[in-house]
Amino acid sequence: MILEVKIDAARPLALLRNGGKRMAYAVVKALNDTALQVQKGEREHVASAFTVRKPEFMLRQAAVIKAAERGSGFANVKSGRFEARIAVGQRARLLLSGFEAGDERRPFKGKHVAVPLSGGAARRTERSPVAEAFTFKNLSLRRSTTKGMSKRKSRRSVTIRAHITTGGKVQWKGTQRTFMLLETAKAPLGGVFQRVGPGRDDIRMVYSFQSPRRLDRRLRFVDLGRRIADEHFQRNLLEQVNRTLAY
Repeated sequence: MILEVKIDAARPLALLRNGGKRMAYAVVKALNDTALQVQKGEREHVASAFTVRKPEFMLRQAAVIKAAERGSGFANVKSGRFEARIAVGQRARLLLSGFEAGDERRPFKGKHVAVPLSGGAARRTERSPVAEAFTFKNLSLRRSTTKGMSKRKSRRSVTIRAHITTGGKVQWKGTQRTFMLLETAKAPLGGVFQRVGPGRDDIRMVYSFQSPRRLDRRLRFVDLGRRIADEHFQRNLLEQVNRTLAY
């Protein structure tokens, strides 16, 4: 998002000593103050519109003001940069930008998206992050040609093997007494389950496999940024010009 402005106070400022330089600093200060207000507003919106499980990380990525290789972050007089750029974070596996454009959420690997169930072993509450021991990676649900009993490689890594159930379904066993089924009556696309007791039905679902779906456009990054800039930039610029004239 780039804010373009025209300044009508050039004539009185030009009459001042170093008027052009003072004018430049006034514009840069107004731009940067507005950028910070946009950043604050974007972060507040993300905190209210999303279930934020890692506040420090997520709010940093909600509105980033950082110099890029061919762009800029804050406006700067010495660099001749009279623009301020605020962007949505683009970290790997971060879906924020997808909530701006309504992108399709696709799996990072495979055909389906693995969604941890709230209130279960992986995610205790809706606002909780996934427990370290129950991240999909640490469950070690991967193919292996190992025959016989699985062998422990480390505390967090276990070699597993495919298992055919009495019903003829392929089952992949992992850590934490978990196993993966590619299809069940209640979960047609399959999921990851955990055994919690000796009985046949003493199991609970940990991850549900779901088809790719389109993300809703709840971020509203550009629209919100424009509204905040329209509301504050003129006021910020007038304040800086008046301070310069008073000086």
